Amino acid sequence: MVWHPALVHFPIAFLAGAWLAETARMHPRIGLQSDSWEFLSRIMLVAAIPALALAMISGSLGEEALGQTQRQPMVQAAHDWLERHELMGYLNGALATLMAMWRTLRAKAMNMQEHRIYWGAFTVIMVLLTVGSWMGGLLVYEFGIGVKPSP
Repeated sequence: MVWHPALVHFPIAFLAGAWLAETARMHPRIGLQSDSWEFLSRIMLVAAIPALALAMISGSLGEEALGQTQRQPMVQAAHDWLERHELMGYLNGALATLMAMWRTLRAKAMNMQEHRIYWGAFTVIMVLLTVGSWMGGLLVYEFGIGVKPSP
């Protein structure tokens, strides 16, 4: 199943771009009333939602394919990390969806205090996304999950 590694980079890029645009809006010279940064942030955050859904679906399909094709049972440590990685993906998907709803409903009506809270929550999502990405790398490079053995 090669779709998950290919698709997972899109939500990472969209969320990172949206977070950077929100960070730029915190700068006093740009400010919250910057239409272009606000538009960029909202569009990238909304685009991240279907990208996250595709990454989660492809990950679930990859896990099912892995269970069918692997000859030896997966070591318990790898299975535990895989479950944590999956949980992190679902958590990121839910939180990013809530952030997109908040962003869409409030649009440019946020004051600086609300925007700071929003940015802080978004920063937590970015930390969780980084941890989930690290877990995915650990699964591939430490445990060889999803890697075909050399002939």
